[in-house]
Amino acid sequence: MTSVDLATSGLDRWVTAAGLVAMFVAFLVAFAAAHIGSLAARRLTAIASNMAGGDLNARSNLPGQDEFAVLGRALDRLAESLSDTLKQLREEKGRLDRVLSSMHEGVLLADSAGDVQLVNSALVEMLYLPPNPVGKPVRDVIEHLELRDLMDAAREGEPQSAEVSLQRGPARKILASARSLPRRSGVLVVLVDITEQRRLETVRQEFVSNASHELRTPIAAILSAAETLQSIVAGERGPQSGFLDMISRNAQRLKTLVDDLLALSHIESGTIKFTPENIRLRPAVEALMNDFAPAARKKNTQLFCLVPSDIEVVASPRGLQHVIGNLVDNAIKYCPSGAKVTVDARKEMGRGVIRVIDDGPGIPREHRARIFERFYRVDAGRSRELGGTGLGLSIVKHWVEAMGGSIRVDPAEGKGTVFTVSLALARDSSIPG
Repeated sequence: MTSVDLATSGLDRWVTAAGLVAMFVAFLVAFAAAHIGSLAARRLTAIASNMAGGDLNARSNLPGQDEFAVLGRALDRLAESLSDTLKQLREEKGRLDRVLSSMHEGVLLADSAGDVQLVNSALVEMLYLPPNPVGKPVRDVIEHLELRDLMDAAREGEPQSAEVSLQRGPARKILASARSLPRRSGVLVVLVDITEQRRLETVRQEFVSNASHELRTPIAAILSAAETLQSIVAGERGPQSGFLDMISRNAQRLKTLVDDLLALSHIESGTIKFTPENIRLRPAVEALMNDFAPAARKKNTQLFCLVPSDIEVVASPRGLQHVIGNLVDNAIKYCPSGAKVTVDARKEMGRGVIRVIDDGPGIPREHRARIFERFYRVDAGRSRELGGTGLGLSIVKHWVEAMGGSIRVDPAEGKGTVFTVSLALARDSSIPG
């Protein structure tokens, strides 16, 4: 037993010593592994910090297949992707800057808080903005009250556009358009300088008006002379009678053209002033129908007035007579014998909607968009034969717009044409629910 005890005692010492050595070795291994992992973690942390600071050229380049190496390679790929994306964004920004700087139109972008986010050089020159306006409130940058109101209206609703006058510096006319960005995140404003365009329009209007005035006197003299000569040779047969008829017919046509040019010029220039009146539609339309009854009977055309007696619109008596009269006259002229021409009306969303409907050959689709242009004719030969100048519908459109209304042309059901005129209802005109 003494020998066994001695052997056991020696074994315990060896086991204890071996355990202490093993623990020391394990500690060394753990310390080394932790130190190596800490170095890798610190390196990855430094790489991530450099990336966050804008240095996208930093790379970890960790070898091996452990977790730190995998994480390092992921960070390297992320840096490469961010670098490519940033390069593309810089290129896009460069292109945008070049486009904006080369534009003659002024561009302004404001955020939802009303601060300027972007302007181009054209807008700075156009509005005489202070240097470095980006980041400043719009109300401190733009002095023009009408422009600020336009932006506020666009921010709250539909796109807005208006023609404004700038008096600072040389007087200019500016066409301003504003629209809200998606999710009301801001407002984009585009300003176009139309000063020269308006000046040229004024020059053209003055030329047409002056030339038309100058032509009226010689045309009247030609007509008077032709009528006098016709009365002298009345009853005689010969070439002179045909020539006199030709002179009289073409002089009358020229007089009509000059009158139409003058009317169009006056409407465009705003020299025709009228006070809006409440006009009952049915009596006005019936009076026009009576005026056109002889021409309708000559063409065997039936005229119908289906205007309710309770519709009253705000318009100029002269303008309304010209608009409806021209549309009815055209329908009678260009429809074949036996056609029907109907004028009806209804109340629609606070407006008085007047329609002139015929069952004639109609207007082809390709002509409808241009039918209200000056001198545009669907059938030029027939229009000249009937004495048309190509200005009638253009004058009609200008009259309707001068009265605050709108006009459009559509195909009728089956065949024919429908001209629709929309005007404001009189205040005391009841609107059905």
